[in-house]
Amino acid sequence: MASYLFSSNKKSLAKARGTGVEGGVKMTEVQHEKELFVECKLYPLLDSIDHNILYVDYVVEDSGEEYVKITYAKPLSERRIRVTGDSLQALTIDVLKRI
Repeated sequence: MASYLFSSNKKSLAKARGTGVEGGVKMTEVQHEKELFVECKLYPLLDSIDHNILYVDYVVEDSGEEYVKITYAKPLSERRIRVTGDSLQALTIDVLKRI
C-alpha cells in the first residue's frame, strides 16, 4: 500500500517533502489545502504545545484515506490520526484530542 507523505519539521522550517503529485496520483484541491494547513498552521501550533514533536506529516494513502502522522523525539515514536473527510477545524480538533 503506497502512501503519499507531506511533512513539516523543525529542520526544514516546515517545508513539505512532497510535491502534491507522487506515483502518478494527483492530490485533490481539498487535500492540498489540508497539506498546507498541516504544514503552515498545525505544525507550529503543535510544536508550541509539545516541543517533543519532531514532525507533523499529512499522509494520503492510495485508498484515499488521509492521516496526520505525528513523530515524537523521545522516545522515538509515531502516532497516526485519521482525518479523512475532516474540515480543517475538525482535523485540528481530532489531532489536539490525541496528542
